Amino acid sequence: MTEKTGRIYVGIGGWTFAPWRGVFYPDGLPHAQELAYAASRLTSIEINGTFYRKSREIFLRCFNSLAYL
Repeated sequence: MTEKTGRIYVGIGGWTFAPWRGVFYPDGLPHAQELAYAASRLTSIEINGTFYRKSREIFLRCFNSLAYL
């Protein structure tokens, strides 16, 4: 049997979950910094709105810039 290697991406579907504050997100982390914090610890984050409609490019650029503060 040959050994195969690959990359596993671990992520979440959204990032604004109040029950995660103080558990996944550190106490006192501003709500506006949650996306950047999650992006620094996970390899993928789903923008939950993309299932319902195509996102405008301006919003995608904004999410991308916020994820890498």
